[in-house]
Amino acid sequence: APIDPDWFRSQVEALLERLDASDPRLVELVRPYAAILEGNAFRRLRRVLRIDEREVPTEAESEEEKLLLRLAPHLRTKRLWIVGGYERNALRDVLESGLGLDRLRWIETEGHRSTDWGAVEAAIRARGVDLLVVLTDFVGPDAEKLRPVCEREGVPFVRVGSGCGLLRILQSIERMAGFSGPESGALRQSA
Repeated sequence: APIDPDWFRSQVEALLERLDASDPRLVELVRPYAAILEGNAFRRLRRVLRIDEREVPTEAESEEEKLLLRLAPHLRTKRLWIVGGYERNALRDVLESGLGLDRLRWIETEGHRSTDWGAVEAAIRARGVDLLVVLTDFVGPDAEKLRPVCEREGVPFVRVGSGCGLLRILQSIERMAGFSGPESGALRQSA
């Protein structure tokens, strides 16, 4: 019997209240019916499905969506740490779901004051960080001392200057973490 699209959409909406759009169980459940998931309520889920299928972005998609699609295969299940400024929940949500991250940790800083870099260094050494992003407009110069720690541990160190929006962060990750060339994707495997 054919599925009733309205009923199916209501069931998926109910599931999205309890599950994240990137939950593999949900993705597998809705994949055969992706075409009927229309509207803003299913936008994140459709993005996850596109990333999961590794579809090539269309011209209609924004530059941010294209970057999310290109970077997701490299960052899915990885642990991303951002250092600098104040955590922005909307940006965090897009990065986590759009890239399929295992975890995103945001270390907030106030002005150009330094933070306790010891905790960040310890997490890098303990293999709790797969990619470190530093928002240079919002941290003091001490953040540069994390670069050699990252190099020793094989963790890409990504500097983001001149803003901290989604596009700038994604462009910096692609450029500085080496995900744009034929030998891209050199992230170590998560422990």
